Amino acid sequence: MSYQEKYSAIFALNEAEYEQCSFSNCTFNDLSGINFIECTFEQCNVSNSKMINTGFQECIFTECKLVGCNFSKTKEFGFSAHFLNSNLSYVSFDQKKLFKSIFRTCNLMHSNFTQADLSKSILTDCDCTETVFMQTNLAGVDFTSNYNFSIDPTQNNLKKNTLCHTCVEWFGAGFRYCN
Repeated sequence: MSYQEKYSAIFALNEAEYEQCSFSNCTFNDLSGINFIECTFEQCNVSNSKMINTGFQECIFTECKLVGCNFSKTKEFGFSAHFLNSNLSYVSFDQKKLFKSIFRTCNLMHSNFTQADLSKSILTDCDCTETVFMQTNLAGVDFTSNYNFSIDPTQNNLKKNTLCHTCVEWFGAGFRYCN
């Protein structure tokens, strides 16, 4: 099933389960209590939407605006989301299990990954200016194409990472990658 909302009207969904649905050009303000399974979101505005007890299983966000969303309040069971060419500034993934998630060409400025599990995730061409990585599991993450970020290796799990040796600048215990 496909949902499309034009003229940036706010699109309201009933608490329910949406499976294999496509949402295009929709604006959401409250996704609480809704389960999305194998859904795609294209050019949607989800910024500052409430996401209390929301389920995302195998969902893909493409060219979406998710500024200020708090994914830490979403359901843990089966959480799987991928973000492509999307704006995730000021997003919180605090304590979220993001194992094998994909963030490709995303704006992650000022986002929070404190105590999140990003192990084996793919982060490619992402702007991580002022992004917080604290006690984050970053095992197996390739950092070679990301930029503007600082990570303290004493406060994060960094194992089997791919690093761009020519872009490393040391700042005390932490380091920064820049392109």
